[in-house]
Amino acid sequence: MRAVPKIGRSFTSLMMRATALYSIFRFKRGADGFKLALCHISRGLEGVDARIVNTLHDEIIVEVRDGIEDQVKAIVKEAMEEALNRIIPEVPFAVEPRIADSWG
Repeated sequence: MRAVPKIGRSFTSLMMRATALYSIFRFKRGADGFKLALCHISRGLEGVDARIVNTLHDEIIVEVRDGIEDQVKAIVKEAMEEALNRIIPEVPFAVEPRIADSWG
């Protein structure tokens, strides 16, 4: 004998569950885009006096030698936008790299 599922679930709880499942899928795709961006940035920084030193939420922190900040800023911007647009093409992404003397 098998149990009969509860009848009478509210529409709200079903909708919330469907929304949660959709959100998990969307966030997973964002995480995949972020990881792909890390790979692209790492490749873009080969031969450049700069390196990825940390990540924090949706930020990638890159340590750069003085004088090449704008070059590295362009590499990071292009790599992140290309990676995220490749994984989630239906969502336009605008990356705004910042230059700072320290991170924290």
